[in-house]
Amino acid sequence: MRSHSLRFLAPVVLLVAMLLSACAGSTAVEPAQSALDRQWLVNMQAGRDAYDEGQYLLSSRLFAQALERGRLMDRAQDIADAAFNLAAAQMQLGDFAAADRSLQQARRESLPQQGPLSEILLLEARNARLMGDRGRARTVVDQLLNRLAGDEGRLLVQARLLSGLLACEAGEVARAQGEHDQASAALGDRPHAAIAAARAELQGCINLRQGRQLDAAAAFDREGDYLKQAGHYRQMVDALFRAGMAYAAADADRLAADRLYRAARSAFSQKRTAEARELSVMAEAAARDSGSQLLLENISQLQREMSLR
Repeated sequence: MRSHSLRFLAPVVLLVAMLLSACAGSTAVEPAQSALDRQWLVNMQAGRDAYDEGQYLLSSRLFAQALERGRLMDRAQDIADAAFNLAAAQMQLGDFAAADRSLQQARRESLPQQGPLSEILLLEARNARLMGDRGRARTVVDQLLNRLAGDEGRLLVQARLLSGLLACEAGEVARAQGEHDQASAALGDRPHAAIAAARAELQGCINLRQGRQLDAAAAFDREGDYLKQAGHYRQMVDALFRAGMAYAAADADRLAADRLYRAARSAFSQKRTAEARELSVMAEAAARDSGSQLLLENISQLQREMSLR
């Protein structure tokens, strides 16, 4: 997530899993320290801490308080920063419609202040895709790519990876591969885990389109590992699901059952119980096909725990 581009606010720099854009790159004008409001800063810092600990509901409440504080003070950029961060927390909660409303508010408040619109556009495009509106996601990411022309920073890398994923999902494999290659060339040897996860997801999608299910499953496994490293467990469940389905398509039933069971287990611990039940049923079917008694026992135990809730 982002906040003001202030050197003395380094602890308040908020990095969303999907963005990872450094505040130091912001074009916002740096205000005087005396102009900052202590209550706004306290809420933003506490919201960041809660987000980092995976307490997304608490994080969203704290960012909402910061948003109200910004409105009270009539400070457009404070409103935009809080709304942007609130959207990130809402996305982690799976409330994509609320996140969209927050992002539109961030965009409205940022424009008059000449704020860093690119970060908002990237998150907006990601959220539109998660909402199922791929047409809008494509429009926004193309707008972002035009804004970033000539830039070789992290934001452009992430925009290219998202553009590639949208192309892959639309069946435009050559375009997807081109975006992947350009992003990879700019990433370097040790990209941030969340960006590496996005690249792995795109690799997996391309592999699936090319009929290479095992390669796709391995890419989704890498995606899940990177997301686990980054502490983004909601997205990790989705990556495990993708890996499980790719292994199933390759008739690797034991591996499919393992990934689907792990996805169900994590989803259940995240209180996504309905999703966990569905995943466990899929895992059970794959485990039966594989003949793995151990996996069947683990899945049955998880299902018993779920039945008590």
